[in-house]
Amino acid sequence: MARQYDKSADQLAAVIAAEPSNETAHYFLGFTREKQGLLQEAVNEFQRATALAGGDPSYLAGFGTRLRIVRGYASSACNLCVASQAYCGRVCIFL
Repeated sequence: MARQYDKSADQLAAVIAAEPSNETAHYFLGFTREKQGLLQEAVNEFQRATALAGGDPSYLAGFGTRLRIVRGYASSACNLCVASQAYCGRVCIFL
């Protein structure tokens, strides 16, 4: 299984090398890095995808989830707040 993630990471890296602004490739490389246990690299890729996607909520939610895991953010903060690093204090569908 690990070899499949390595192969996926290599393929996604090739896509990113050819198209550095491909937010989808960065997003899926983030998932791949997470599965490989490379959580900080996963966060970095989700952050790039989020920036390239102009703050799309689905990208922010994924990024926030990984930040929560890597940096141990409180579970009371929703993933969007975690990703934007601004806790709004409201109940959120992205929690």
